[in-house]
Amino acid sequence: MVLAVICILLFLLIVLLRALPRILIDRGKLSLCTHDTWYHLMLAEEIRQNGYKLPSKISRFLLSESITYPPLFHVLLSCLNKRHRTAIEPFTGGLLDGLVGVCLFFIAHEWGNLGVSISVLSALLFVFSPYSLGLNFSPRATLGTPRVFGQFLFFLAVLMLLLYLDTGFYYYGSAAVVLGGLIFLSSMFSSQAFAFVLVIWSLLLVSVVPLVVLLSSYLLSLLVSRGYSWHITKGHVQHLTIMAKTFWKGRFSTQHIQQRNRLDDLLNAPRQLFTNPKQVFFLFYVRNTFLIVLFQMPVIALYIYYRFSWPEALTNVPMIHLLDTLLLSGLLVFLATSTKPFLFLGEAERYMEHVSPFCCLLIGLMLSETGYLWATYWVLIFSIGLYFVNVCLFIYQVKSKNSKERERDVESILEWINTKAPQKRFAVLPHSNLNIVIPYFTDSYVLFGQWKNSSSPAIKSLKDVESDEFRRYRSSLLQRYAIDYIITANVTPTHPNLADMKNNFPVVFQNSSYYVLFCRA
Repeated sequence: MVLAVICILLFLLIVLLRALPRILIDRGKLSLCTHDTWYHLMLAEEIRQNGYKLPSKISRFLLSESITYPPLFHVLLSCLNKRHRTAIEPFTGGLLDGLVGVCLFFIAHEWGNLGVSISVLSALLFVFSPYSLGLNFSPRATLGTPRVFGQFLFFLAVLMLLLYLDTGFYYYGSAAVVLGGLIFLSSMFSSQAFAFVLVIWSLLLVSVVPLVVLLSSYLLSLLVSRGYSWHITKGHVQHLTIMAKTFWKGRFSTQHIQQRNRLDDLLNAPRQLFTNPKQVFFLFYVRNTFLIVLFQMPVIALYIYYRFSWPEALTNVPMIHLLDTLLLSGLLVFLATSTKPFLFLGEAERYMEHVSPFCCLLIGLMLSETGYLWATYWVLIFSIGLYFVNVCLFIYQVKSKNSKERERDVESILEWINTKAPQKRFAVLPHSNLNIVIPYFTDSYVLFGQWKNSSSPAIKSLKDVESDEFRRYRSSLLQRYAIDYIITANVTPTHPNLADMKNNFPVVFQNSSYYVLFCRA
């Protein structure tokens, strides 16, 4: 009874803490100025409208040729209607993290034979992990995206694999394969992390078991999806190829990611603390992966401290070798993807996010042998403090980026479309979140979709509407896709390409953020 109460309280605490920043901002209402989350909600609606089957393409994206994103998260969301889906969105990250936290407590207590207090302490290290909100390149548990869902499946799959390696019971291995197969149908990044970590883990253990589980998981995903996983994989490889070329040419859109881990950033940090504190913030939250892991995932440093301070005392810790090599696998992937040649493989710290729950578990197991709790208490206090600092920073970031005025402007655009231009075709130039919210809230179409290496120069020119290429292909694009209206940003100064469109097409609606131009294609 006591354990059940602890699990329930732990679960509710995590759900509340993860949703707290959203609750404090408009009571959880999702801003119309965001992008990724509306895309996932829209794809779920497409699946629902298609009879709960994955459509071949997104119907209101004029450039959509196929869907290559893993669809399991969206299929599950499609079981809810629009209202319920939007209502649960702020809590999805917390619900999934809550299940991980309860699993950590249960495994530490029942399998690790730890006392209730140490088991709770181990779980609390995960509960208050500062990284869990995600303030660097993209939000984590604060928005309803497949990111936390993929990490949840990764945790369960690797946990089952750990138990199989420890006990040899086949049902643990079977569960690892099934859960691993679901990863390939749920999240590109988690699939990537699962593959990299298991390959290196197999080498460190000198065992083919992790590799067999990895291959079996992928084959199962192919079988269950009737080959659709291969379609996802091809899209994934194409995406990585484009990212690699972009990074190696120094053209990634976010320079804080392009210029990660530069030595001069560290050398200039003391001076910039007084002259340009914003740059120091970016250094600790975006630009330097080592500082991100050190401060946002302090359990990693705590694990290293215990491991090297009491090496002999820890030999009796259950599965110490398995957990050590697992964490080392994640660390090696992190180190590799922190280097310039491999930045295109995604944010390095996210690989550590995937293995950090096991670090919390291992610290609990270590405490039972060392008995030295003070280091853990200090790390927990630091984590709690930084967690709430991150809550405040998240609220500040959202409010500074998504002003009430801009939110109202988006609402007025959507209202105008629904009343004055239903079922019309829009070109949003340059691209913005309107490409997502217009199809979601109206029955109109947008000139948006995917770009491929094989796409025509005209399609590729849409990436940069300020380029000479776009100016050259503009008329043919508008005619080819029978565009009715152009929506462009109301900014000063206006680029010549955008100014030329305003001169050639009459303004039929405007507000402080946007112009709507009637396109005489």
